[in-house]
Amino acid sequence: MKKFWEQFKGFEKESATVLLYASVILVLFAYQGHPSFLLKHWGNLPAVKAMPDFYSQMYRFFFSFVFFFIIPALIVRFYFKKPLKSYGLSLGENKDDIKFGVYFVVLSFIVLAPLLYINAASPDFLKEYPLWKQVGKNAGNYFLWIFLYLFYYIGWEFFFRGFMQFSLIGKIAPFFIIMMQTLPSTVVHIGKPEGEMFSAVIAGLVFGAVALRTKSIIYPLLVHWYVGALTELFCYVHLFPK
Repeated sequence: MKKFWEQFKGFEKESATVLLYASVILVLFAYQGHPSFLLKHWGNLPAVKAMPDFYSQMYRFFFSFVFFFIIPALIVRFYFKKPLKSYGLSLGENKDDIKFGVYFVVLSFIVLAPLLYINAASPDFLKEYPLWKQVGKNAGNYFLWIFLYLFYYIGWEFFFRGFMQFSLIGKIAPFFIIMMQTLPSTVVHIGKPEGEMFSAVIAGLVFGAVALRTKSIIYPLLVHWYVGALTELFCYVHLFPK
């Protein structure tokens, strides 16, 4: 028994806190943070009845923003007593970081657009997206939706590419730091289209590496948001052609 308890000795506060928090919150995200949770418990509310896909997804966006961003940010600031920029909430430490990040964003925007349009025509994607079926009905709907969607991605990128990764810097090799967030961020996609699952692996590796290279989550955040925004639009266009 003594040898058993010895396995829990010698842990480092930051990484131990992050990994324990991540273990619990990812379970909550999968169940209590799922859109179906809102529909099950508050589905009879008039507003939710009128637009169930809108409000159930809004609930998921809110959950991500609070539990993936707000609470981890408070932990970093007041428990770890570190500035948020040390966990990637900055543009980078120098001009070279910013230059690399900007190139990455611009190149990604150019390369990904046609690929996303093609992928959006897949029957698997059209079963899943757009998350809000009225997203492309008019410009107001679309811009409101992608603005709200941003809060989801702020939480997602800060949690996986910031909170999880930057707590491990200097403790394990960079590749393993990246894999520590790529694995759970991929598994959380279970239930999504198969193509999206494989894309999540690539995104985890690339976004993680870019975040470490630039010391910033901003550049992966912008690209991830762009992917989500175009996926919603392109799937709507394919699903409801005029």
